[in-house]
Amino acid sequence: SKNPIKIAIPGHISRHKGSLLIKKIKNLDKNNALELHFMGTAIPNLNKYGINHGRYKRGDFNKVIAEINPSFIAILSTCPETFSHTLTESWKSGIPVIATNIGALKERVNKTGGGWLVDYKNPQKIYDKILSIDETDYLEKVENISKINFKSLKEMTDEYNKIYGEMSDEL
Repeated sequence: SKNPIKIAIPGHISRHKGSLLIKKIKNLDKNNALELHFMGTAIPNLNKYGINHGRYKRGDFNKVIAEINPSFIAILSTCPETFSHTLTESWKSGIPVIATNIGALKERVNKTGGGWLVDYKNPQKIYDKILSIDETDYLEKVENISKINFKSLKEMTDEYNKIYGEMSDEL
């Protein structure tokens, strides 16, 4: 049999971050085509669905990703996120993302083309999508990620200050 598709799932993987969805997807995976790797804090009953790498320091994200060497990073929130730092970290590691089509995940993936959007209400479709991604599609996403211009901390701080300044002007 061919090697399983390795998928890293970073962050605090609670119910609203997709823990139930992850179980449903893995339950569809009768041939073990997917190998799930949890990094961060996964609820303990996820352990039988994949490999738990435990917590990581923010600065060690790339190190853990390098150890896992996944094809994809999945961010499967079922509630809209406002920005998703995890998405930024994932793209900085150069790996395409499978993300739910809500909130900032949807906006940012649509804007950059750095991954695929999936419907969190449909685990079967997500599973089928993962298995259907071909090399051309994959390499296109990798190429798109290489063009993302990540803001430095200073740029982000300046932006926050500008927004905050504009808000306080109105108060």
